[in-house]
Amino acid sequence: MNTRLIAKLTTILSAISTLPTTSAMAQTVNPNPPYSIVDRGPFYRVFERTVPAANSLSGEISQQVQRFTELSDGMHYLRNGQWVEAQDVIAVTATGAQAIHGQMTADFNSDITSVGAIRLTTATEEFQSHPIGLLYMDSVSGKVAQIGAIQQGAGILYPPNIIVFSNVLSGVRADLMLVWAKNGFEQNLVLHQNPPRPESFSLASATTVHWGNFACRFRDCEYIHTFLWRRLHLGSRGF
Repeated sequence: MNTRLIAKLTTILSAISTLPTTSAMAQTVNPNPPYSIVDRGPFYRVFERTVPAANSLSGEISQQVQRFTELSDGMHYLRNGQWVEAQDVIAVTATGAQAIHGQMTADFNSDITSVGAIRLTTATEEFQSHPIGLLYMDSVSGKVAQIGAIQQGAGILYPPNIIVFSNVLSGVRADLMLVWAKNGFEQNLVLHQNPPRPESFSLASATTVHWGNFACRFRDCEYIHTFLWRRLHLGSRGF
């Protein structure tokens, strides 16, 4: 009788030892797994993960898919047929600098006074421009007076994505700041001194403008026109 009882107890204990413990189960189930990217496009990416979900009544564990979509201008660009993450990066080249890690690429000539010194390219369009100078424009009389003409200045790259051409205007201390990013491009004229007043040019009232030449090639159409950059930064700026 004792021999049979011991044999039964041994069998029960052996069966119990093979059951997973609570701590072991907890190690195999991650209640908060990380998201992974499952889809990408030019302006979006989709994150997804699968998490365990317990039924409050039966206690049964099922798998639940959670996902969300992140949106951003210029988020990705095509490289070898695949959408990859765009980067706000400008790199120095033998002729100046370039930005190629985005849907819109850019080439910057080291001579900012040259025609087409700034070239922006998309999948269907090409834009070329170069600054001409700083001027006053009187909208009432239609008169235009030049404050300073563009001149060659030393270009310096401030990583990751800013180029500054120093002393780019004759007669006025000013720098030209070019900023390329995956979601756009901007040009800022930084004035380090106050320009002459409009009255000194016999203008009653005028608006300060940064004047440049702009050319666009779109498929079979080509046009060229002058345009005004009105974004100015007054006062000194250090880098």
